[in-house]
Amino acid sequence: MQQKHALNKTVSEYTFRAKRTDGDIRQFFDRIEPKLLFIIKKHLTKHLIKITLAIQVKLKNITNDNDERIVRPWFNTNKAYEIFRTSRLRTLLKKIVSQLNDNFETFLKFGSGFVLEKIKRSK
Repeated sequence: MQQKHALNKTVSEYTFRAKRTDGDIRQFFDRIEPKLLFIIKKHLTKHLIKITLAIQVKLKNITNDNDERIVRPWFNTNKAYEIFRTSRLRTLLKKIVSQLNDNFETFLKFGSGFVLEKIKRSK
């Protein structure tokens, strides 16, 4: 989906749905990496681009009362990454995915009690 930004810039948003076989965030991004690279390279031929990634997951928690809590939060990168050329694109993409995964792991580490049930989608 493309939209005009307030500063007369074009903003493109792409959504990728997860498959049941995507066991974790890195596996999911490994599967969609060729699509991401194609899209990024297409936009880079025209101009510099900024990229952010977000991922929605489904998390489950069993409470002390044996009740099941399900949440579907979004995790995203902390900043927009600027891409000038394709020469280091794969390395930069791995760095972005790693940061996204670290944000997710940090959430799980701090005693949330939630476990990943499935990956929903990414933007």
